[in-house]
Amino acid sequence: MVARGHSLSDLLDVYPISTLRDLMQAANYNQRESLASHTQGTAVAVLHGLDCGFNKGKQKLLTKFMNTLLGKNKRQKEKTKDLQEVESQLFSLFAPRK
Repeated sequence: MVARGHSLSDLLDVYPISTLRDLMQAANYNQRESLASHTQGTAVAVLHGLDCGFNKGKQKLLTKFMNTLLGKNKRQKEKTKDLQEVESQLFSLFAPRK
């Protein structure tokens, strides 16, 4: 929290313990959000590379991934999918093409 601009003396003497707990929870949440955004960026880069390699840059993999990530497919089809079906569809995108 000192790295975020809070002084050590304020953290030890001025802030109540409830504020410190809230600050710690906010720092954990920010760290998770940062990790999620980096992971998503890496996944998109890998999918784009696979898409260029296997589909000649037609962006089918990236489009399907983003639609699945944003939930557009669920809204369009209006039926719930089992988790195993979603996993099998995702792994079928990575299957080698003949």
